[in-house]
Amino acid sequence: MKKIFLLSGILFCMFASCKDKDDDKKIRRDQNPTDTVPVVPAVRRLAYSTFQTVGVDMNTKMRDTINLNLNYEYDSEGRVIKVYDINGYREDYDYKGLVKTTFEGGVETATGELNIGYSIASDSAYNGSYKHVYSYDDNGYIKEYNSKFVVDEKNSSYYSYSYTWQEGNIVSCVVTDGGNHNGAAMELGASDYVYEYTNETVSTPIVNKSDLVFFFDNVMDFSFAYGKKCKNLPVAVNNQKIEWTLDEEGYPVKVVANNAVATFTWK
Repeated sequence: MKKIFLLSGILFCMFASCKDKDDDKKIRRDQNPTDTVPVVPAVRRLAYSTFQTVGVDMNTKMRDTINLNLNYEYDSEGRVIKVYDINGYREDYDYKGLVKTTFEGGVETATGELNIGYSIASDSAYNGSYKHVYSYDDNGYIKEYNSKFVVDEKNSSYYSYSYTWQEGNIVSCVVTDGGNHNGAAMELGASDYVYEYTNETVSTPIVNKSDLVFFFDNVMDFSFAYGKKCKNLPVAVNNQKIEWTLDEEGYPVKVVANNAVATFTWK
């Protein structure tokens, strides 16, 4: 699973038609240098991310440590157009055709559809190893995520994730297990997840200054393409602590949750 939305501020100045009033304002502004137009800070974009967790290796069909080290490129409008690693994995985003294309080793392996608002609508592998379908509410927040993961004919899993949002944050997720598990398939089971944004050490919710949606259900996940971002960063899910490291501007540079860790480099 996984979003870039950039916000730009536009300041409008209204001027009176009377010249003496304009002159008076100019004098008062010159006398008070602190009376200036505020500077709108530039939005920083994700340049590089690392992610490590435990999952199923599609080559060995066994549980193993998974490492993802990704670079991000943008168009002139600040939209992600390419996500890639040094091993030949690449995702291309076409906002005219509303298509996402995935390549591995230079070979096209999967395709996806984008919504008009550029959130991901669906994603599926050509070999049938997975298919994901996403739906959103009227405010642009992700509402449901359906996943089919197939290792082979006898080894597959089906899940449905339903999210509840309040005041711009995910507050709960219900995972429904579709069954049909064997061997190395991820047997996660049905479960409920409750997100918390304050605890004994964090009394004020942490503002999410990034353009990412973060998920901490059965596994950690994050993306710019999952619709409208969370307003705050969760500090616990089902009483399991989530540890954040922020830079001097408040952007997340590292997060640790259960058996997963991710780092972020911003530009």
